[in-house]
Amino acid sequence: MNRRQKKRKIYLGFGDWPDLFILRGLPGSKKSQLARKIQARYGHTGLILSTDDYFKDKNGNFNFDYSQLGPAHAWNRDRAEEAMRNRVHPIIIDNCNIRRRHMKPYVQMGLEYVYYIRFMETPNYSVDELHERYPEIDKQDLHRKKRNYEPAKTVYDVLYDIYPARRRVINGHWRRRRARRCFTK
Repeated sequence: MNRRQKKRKIYLGFGDWPDLFILRGLPGSKKSQLARKIQARYGHTGLILSTDDYFKDKNGNFNFDYSQLGPAHAWNRDRAEEAMRNRVHPIIIDNCNIRRRHMKPYVQMGLEYVYYIRFMETPNYSVDELHERYPEIDKQDLHRKKRNYEPAKTVYDVLYDIYPARRRVINGHWRRRRARRCFTK
């Protein structure tokens, strides 16, 4: 290993741990482009794993079927676990990951297989700009996803997301009702 390769390894990895990148962003916010840039930084090694690959036929045409979204995510998680078992470096998860619970299986696998986990978010584009760029994406769906977007900067944010989203949204009201129940007989 020459000096440049050693320097690159120190810069790109966390000691001897392989890297797991979890990309986040709305549909059409250039997550796949970011994934390719990350892979290029690592010398075009590693894997980019996207649930969208499930919907591509052998010719590369994208045929999305909403009813198959659950099996598609399970398929992508299985591929990620297989790659981690084989110590692939880096692994890039190229999904929307709007909610923390969407990232939790990947974080748990990354910890189990001792990966250095990094979260990367795409730029915050407006819904109108995303819809203009990709008119096939429903504008109402983009608004809903943007509204439901949950911040997560660390592994702990994902693993210890205690309250469900509805309780966080109406947190004050939920606490008042709970307190009232505790003090009434």
